[in-house]
Amino acid sequence: ISDAAGNIMTNYDIQSSTDTITVDNTAPTADITYNPVGSHYKNGQTVVITATFNEDMLSTNNIKITITSPVTGTTNLATINMIRNSATVYTYNYAIPTGDFNDATITLSNGTDMAGNVITAAPSNNIFIIDNTPPTLISSTPSNNQINMVVSNNILLNFSEVVYTNSGNINIKKR
Repeated sequence: ISDAAGNIMTNYDIQSSTDTITVDNTAPTADITYNPVGSHYKNGQTVVITATFNEDMLSTNNIKITITSPVTGTTNLATINMIRNSATVYTYNYAIPTGDFNDATITLSNGTDMAGNVITAAPSNNIFIIDNTPPTLISSTPSNNQINMVVSNNILLNFSEVVYTNSGNINIKKR
């Protein structure tokens, strides 16, 4: 039996049935959250990425974050230290870059729990999207500049991606 620093305990005698020894051979795990909350981000935003571990982590090891695109192999954020907020919570302020990454994937490294177990598994909720491409209009019914339309007919617009009705304008002109 040893402590986190590697000091080995010698000459321990279990004296009663109330003495217990806990052996921790389980690697720590982490869950990722984002502020602002969401999964799609664009250039100009700063996102606070928080890693919350399931157990206390050693303060002597700097938890490191890397953001890559497994599909393209592009590294979007080279390995860098996170900020320790508590024994289980680490953060990193990430300035969203230009370009698009549909699979920006977070990996954590260098994390060691109090028993000396190293983080090996990918954190949960570790994929987000960097989207700097505005939607485009693919088609419309009626088509652009179409004349003699029935006023009561619906207008159908097909965009290159999901759009939200809380912003933007559609102009309809009478000829």
